[in-house]
Amino acid sequence: MTTNPTLERKKILIVDDDREMRSYIRRMLLLEDCYETEMSADGIAAQRKVKEFVPDLIFLDIKMPGQSGYEVLLGLREFIVERNIKVISISGISGGIGAAFMESLEADAYFQKPFENEKVLKKVAKLLSGVK
Repeated sequence: MTTNPTLERKKILIVDDDREMRSYIRRMLLLEDCYETEMSADGIAAQRKVKEFVPDLIFLDIKMPGQSGYEVLLGLREFIVERNIKVISISGISGGIGAAFMESLEADAYFQKPFENEKVLKKVAKLLSGVK
């Protein structure tokens, strides 16, 4: 994909306690050549990073030690809504309970690990384009 240098690159924060998963998502996004990425390994650092980096979209793991993705989303809810930051929750936990709870907290999408790159990239593009 070729980017237009006059367009601003969308900023994406990847929050996951698994280093390999963070790197995997980052590589997937960087191949698109239109995103600027930052990473965070835990929920507490993620809350600070969101306010410093002010991403357009957050990949947020649900199950993390210390502070879960649920707690991160609850703590940042007002900030996220005010700045129209999109949230894609990701988890190795199967089933609808985690997805339903994240949806109730206004996450924009949910993907279970492992996920299909093409589906995730299409959702990212759709969310960042403002298309419902």
